[in-house]
Amino acid sequence: MTVLVTGSAGFVGFNLCERLLKEGHDVIGIDNLNDYYDVSLKQARTAALQENRHFTFRQMDISDITKADMMDVDIIFHLAAYAGVRDSVEKPLLYHDVNVNFTLKLLELSIAHAEKFLFASTSAVYGTTSEFPTSEEAQLNPVSPYGASKLAAEKYCETYANCYGIPVINFRYYTMYGQWGRPDMLILRDIMSCLDGTDTVVYMRDGAVVDTVRDFLHIDDAVDANIIAMNSNIKKGCFNVGSGKSVPISFVRNLIASITCKKQHFVEEEASPGDPPKTCADIAKVRKALQWEPAVGLEDGIRKTVAWYKQYKGYK
Repeated sequence: MTVLVTGSAGFVGFNLCERLLKEGHDVIGIDNLNDYYDVSLKQARTAALQENRHFTFRQMDISDITKADMMDVDIIFHLAAYAGVRDSVEKPLLYHDVNVNFTLKLLELSIAHAEKFLFASTSAVYGTTSEFPTSEEAQLNPVSPYGASKLAAEKYCETYANCYGIPVINFRYYTMYGQWGRPDMLILRDIMSCLDGTDTVVYMRDGAVVDTVRDFLHIDDAVDANIIAMNSNIKKGCFNVGSGKSVPISFVRNLIASITCKKQHFVEEEASPGDPPKTCADIAKVRKALQWEPAVGLEDGIRKTVAWYKQYKGYK
């Protein structure tokens, strides 16, 4: 089976490609290696994948993909996107162009080719919901351009499934972390603060610390959901993918400090209006449909992430 993964040099894309290759699939990875964050990390991920002869890498924008590129593709994982709530507030047009228009382009090219199209969406589509845990039936009210762009892309996915028969699965991911993570994401950023002495941000509002509550999902569990969905008979659906639990950021930071035996270096920054105060996934639907269950607990997941980062950086 030939699998196409957009965003293959990204956090989720790399870990997914690694698993697909281990399971014996031919994988085509597409990534433009943009400088949204450290390009050397993306290059290191790509180099690791290229050690497997069943991996083909194409450095290109999705806008440059042609029908010829899709001819032998069986499964599409569309993970390429501009992520991050705060940055989207500063660059809404860029987020719309990449997250919406590029998704539409890939869907158009997928007609009559893809056996299944799996799209990476986000819990940010719910915005400041008052329903916890939040089910897929909750009102969709994104409060950031990032969330709005992903919701628009979801709607295009649903439309193409209905109009053109593309089997589409949308995954609404919660706050992910783990090995080979993005350095701008909370848990890895705080680990870097402890081990490298870099700054990590404490968000403030009206002079008080905002202790945001998040549902944290380990990357291994996210990849498991993708693999199960790919191999399942499910042809259509939208599913939350989270731990089903939520914890305050202050608790996570104390846990990281305890595991690393070091303290973070904090700087204060005004909270973004696009950041919801709390997230917590209702995962009953994905449990029932895919028989998927999150397996990595928060403490174990953070320990695994710390161990990977020390190895990656050459720390003893």
